[in-house]
Amino acid sequence: TKDWSNPAHGKKEQADDHHPELAEKKNLPADNGTQKVGVGRNLCDSFGVLGLGLDATEMDAKTAYRMLALQYHPDKNDPKRTGMTRDQATAHFQLLNTANSYLRSIL
Repeated sequence: TKDWSNPAHGKKEQADDHHPELAEKKNLPADNGTQKVGVGRNLCDSFGVLGLGLDATEMDAKTAYRMLALQYHPDKNDPKRTGMTRDQATAHFQLLNTANSYLRSIL
């Protein structure tokens, strides 16, 4: 596997104490993933949609994809758990598939 380590990537953001509603939203993909236009085109966005830093290994990407695919699969989506409707989960699931396909082709 290749090492794309960057000390700036992979760090978790701290919760915003002054804006609790923003801290809650950080657990969801930004705009349910629709703003990630680079997914499938670059490493940063593709790893990001899987919740990984640039220092992730091939096995990390595979494991993250499998866990997220189960969670956001339209037939298995739990709106209480994900905070997404079926249509939003479908769009996010497709984004996960795009990221996974891209990463498999280059890793």
